[in-house]
Amino acid sequence: MEKMNSGRKKPNIFIIGVDALRAKNLDCYGYERSISPNIDLLAKQGVLFENAFSVGNQTDCSIAALFSGLYIEPFVDLWSYDNLFVKALEKKGYTTYEIGMHSSAAYSPMEKILNSFEERVDASENRKRKVYKKIMRKFRAGSLPHRIVRKVYEAKRELLFTKQTLKNCRRDAEKITEAAINAFSNVKQPFFMFLFYPDLHYPYNPPREYIEEMKKCPLRGEDDIETSEILQKLLIPLYRNHIRWNLMNDTYASQVINRYDATVRYVDTQIGRLLKTVEELGFSDDTIIILLSDHGESFIEHEIFFEHHGLYDVSIQIPLILRYSELSKNKKIEGLVQNIDVFPTIMDLLDLNIEGDGKSLLPLIEEGKEIRPAVYAMENGWRYGCCLRTKQWKYIYHHSEQGAYCNFCGRVHGELEELYDLEIDPGETQNVISDNSEIADGLKKQVSKKFISIL
Repeated sequence: MEKMNSGRKKPNIFIIGVDALRAKNLDCYGYERSISPNIDLLAKQGVLFENAFSVGNQTDCSIAALFSGLYIEPFVDLWSYDNLFVKALEKKGYTTYEIGMHSSAAYSPMEKILNSFEERVDASENRKRKVYKKIMRKFRAGSLPHRIVRKVYEAKRELLFTKQTLKNCRRDAEKITEAAINAFSNVKQPFFMFLFYPDLHYPYNPPREYIEEMKKCPLRGEDDIETSEILQKLLIPLYRNHIRWNLMNDTYASQVINRYDATVRYVDTQIGRLLKTVEELGFSDDTIIILLSDHGESFIEHEIFFEHHGLYDVSIQIPLILRYSELSKNKKIEGLVQNIDVFPTIMDLLDLNIEGDGKSLLPLIEEGKEIRPAVYAMENGWRYGCCLRTKQWKYIYHHSEQGAYCNFCGRVHGELEELYDLEIDPGETQNVISDNSEIADGLKKQVSKKFISIL
């Protein structure tokens, strides 16, 4: 592909992020249900990466990595990461827009990254959260008043976990879509727009008609478990109540998965509206469109129920699709890639050089050259750990029992060190570290070079 030069028109850039979207629950990634026709069409029009992974299993670290192009250290404050992506594009004359993303607090590191955008639309936030943020900005971060306000707000949030009010909670993708369509009507070119749908984060609560649609095509051969058994396995009362209301009186896990799939269908419908708008406004040929998730989601795998902690593939594998008129169409790529590779790929398309941990995807797309022998990920929320994954092996490391202890479930999932042979055990169910200690030692040395703070 011919690189950008000073005489060519700069392409627009549109990134669609979907919270907690499992790649394996999309038809274009081989799912048994056809619930994502618009995402599938986007894949046919562009390049689909079959083995894409996030650098972390939580939103904050994943988004920080996406916009910095850097791996995130488990014990390093996210405040140290800047939105280098947006800064680089603004220097090249791009107007930057962020729609739908929100952070958990007014002075969180995520807020620092999001405030780097020129234009922000918090379409997914409710009125109480916006008032809270407005109050928080009046106080110095870390001051006594700041800490008190945050504690009060978080205490009120926790009350939701013991009330059925969570049943009525819905993150409305339609509102976010409307905000984006309105922004498109007055957009300044060249633009970079980052849109984020949080709907697939629990509770999975789409409009009722989408749930009824899923009931017409039940899952086949799905391992199932009663939701009462799930609750018994959650040992911390606060989060047991949290999951209880997410279950919404469903009797079986398969019913909860139905609601997740229904939410995928709902979000996919909104993505279809976005892509239609891009087409109608004449942006398609001049716009790089990327769809990805921040992390995956575990349903019942490894007894991590409807959450995304743990470093197993279900929590860190993500969909990644890239469509641009000057790149290949209907192409699937097996090579290992990560979300930190998005930033350098865009820079490569613009013929700009950057430094960081990410690698441009163009050599992989155009020449089939592998860019990564392995991918890396970390966990610094409910647990502390890191992992390395090659095409054959998955190595997971926790530095101590305390680091391996899950503060959500109240127990340890797996062991301090885990090794899986993915060629014969893609579900990561049999830890083979005792029979492959030399392989594990070699992988541990590799991962220690990426995550110094945990080893």
